[in-house]
Amino acid sequence: AGLRAGARLYLALLELSSDPREARTHARAARDAVPEGAFSAIAHAIEARACLALGLLEEADSASALASAWLAAHGPIEEGEATIHRARVDVLEALGRVDEARALASRAYAAIETRADALGETLRAGYLERASDHVRLRSARDLRA
Repeated sequence: AGLRAGARLYLALLELSSDPREARTHARAARDAVPEGAFSAIAHAIEARACLALGLLEEADSASALASAWLAAHGPIEEGEATIHRARVDVLEALGRVDEARALASRAYAAIETRADALGETLRAGYLERASDHVRLRSARDLRA
């Protein structure tokens, strides 16, 4: 189930910009295959972004809140933490809760910068400037009300 679920999650990410309905389907399938843990939280986050793109704000809020709650309860994860934070930030902004979104983005990006510092100068810039979730969190952090 893990490999199939991972493939579904990857497909969900790929479909987000072109076919959010299909992205949502893949994210749900991944989440259903592995219903607990970090993997499920990441699937909820991707589902939230798909719902947001589809105009399903209540569903996006619910899915991103579940992902964020899991992360708050279990602490940092190596892969997918920025994806979870990005989804929640995007939803909070869509709900008009810009101050909350900016505060979350600021905390999340500070953690990303800390990780980047441990990579050394050669890898640091790429880590901060090429990962779309990192770039999005930085821009949300810098958003003016």
